[in-house]
Amino acid sequence: IKIVTINLSGSTDLFELSFARWCSGSTSAFGAVSPGSNPGRAATILLSWYSYATLYKNFADVPCQEPITIQRFQNVDVLGYRLMYALILSGGMGERLRPLTNEMPKPMAPVNGKPILWYQIQWLKLAGVTDVIFLAGYRWETIKEYFGDGGDFEINAHYSIEDSPLGRGGAIRKGLDMVPRDQSLVFVLNGDTITSENPNTLIADFQRRITENDSHMATIMLVPMISPYGLVDINSDNYVTGFREKVEIPYWINAGIYIFNKNIINVLPSVGDHETETFPDLSKSNQISAILSREYWRGIDSLKDLREAEDFVTSKL
Repeated sequence: IKIVTINLSGSTDLFELSFARWCSGSTSAFGAVSPGSNPGRAATILLSWYSYATLYKNFADVPCQEPITIQRFQNVDVLGYRLMYALILSGGMGERLRPLTNEMPKPMAPVNGKPILWYQIQWLKLAGVTDVIFLAGYRWETIKEYFGDGGDFEINAHYSIEDSPLGRGGAIRKGLDMVPRDQSLVFVLNGDTITSENPNTLIADFQRRITENDSHMATIMLVPMISPYGLVDINSDNYVTGFREKVEIPYWINAGIYIFNKNIINVLPSVGDHETETFPDLSKSNQISAILSREYWRGIDSLKDLREAEDFVTSKL
C-alpha cells in the first residue's frame, strides 16, 4: 500500500481536492484530513480552503476508485488567501414564529435544540471562516448570551448593534466597518437560512469572476422556486389525471447567502435594503453573479418551515 502525503504548509496557493483515490494494487486510497473535511465518507469531497497548513493523508481502508486529481487555483490578491469573516443578519423579529420569538430574534429559533445561527456557524467553518459578526438589534442580548466571545464554538464572535432600524443593506454597511482592512471578501447570510450547499462553491465562483472582472462585487446563491400550492394535472377533456406537491417551477429565487467584495460598502444604502437598492445597479453593470443550487435550502419564516428544517437536520444525524 502506497502512502501519499501532501503538506501545503506555507503554500501561497489555494487548492481544491476531489476526494482523490490513488490505487496501488487493490486497496490503497487517498483521503483527506483537515478541519472541515470528512475523510473516507463520500466519492467526492470539496475540502475547505484554509490559509494555514492543510495535510492530506492516505486512508488504506477506503476502496480505491479514481486517480488523484488536484486542481491548483490561481492566486488572486483580492481573496487575501483567506476568507475569514462573515456577517449574519440576526435582527429579524420573526413575527410569524410567535410566541417562540417573543423573547428572542428569529435566528435564535431552535432547530433540533440548537439555534439557526449555530447551524450557520458550522456551515461557515467549512470554508475556514474564523470571525462572525452578528448584525443584531431586536433582542440582541440573547445572541450574545448564547455565543459570548465565540470561543466555545471555535470562532471569534463580534456584535454590530443597531440603535434604530437600518434595514438589511444599512446593517451590512455598518457591519462591514468592523471587518479588518486586509480582508477583501466576506460571507453575508440572512440569519434564517439552513442549507447543505458547499460554501466553497460560492468562493470558487467569486474567484473565477474576479479574474474576469476586477470590479466584481458579489456572488449570490439562488435556489429553485417551489410552488407553495399543490398542482393539479388535467387532460384535454379536463379530466383530472394527477396531483403534485412541492413542484419546482422555472424560476430561481434569492437564497440570502452571498459573498461580497468588501468594496460593496460604497454602494450599500446607509438605511435601506441591499436587494432593492444595490443589487439592481450591480446587475446592470455585470458586477453580480449567481450559483444555482439544488442542495437542501430552507428559509425559516413559519412554524412549518421550522418543522421541515428539524426533519432535515434529524435525518443527517
